[in-house]
Amino acid sequence: MINKKRDQPIAGGLEVFVSQTGDFKKDKANVDFALRDFKKKIKKSGIMNELRQREAYMSPSKYKRYRKNEAIKRRKRDEKKQEWTNNQSE
Repeated sequence: MINKKRDQPIAGGLEVFVSQTGDFKKDKANVDFALRDFKKKIKKSGIMNELRQREAYMSPSKYKRYRKNEAIKRRKRDEKKQEWTNNQSE
């Protein structure tokens, strides 16, 4: 995001740069690479997940339940991962 008053990036925003060479094929490749980088940055930052969660209001009790279930899923996934690495090392 750009701050309109100062034309400077807003803190916490994502940036991807595209260079222009004048050659259509190279410019198209640069845009494709920039889009790929942008998608990776969005996925890594978790912006899309946050937007999906904010689409509808979630009451505090539902939010607690949601967080608890996510923690349980995360714990189970980590346990399976740990078990798998232990089996691989044996």
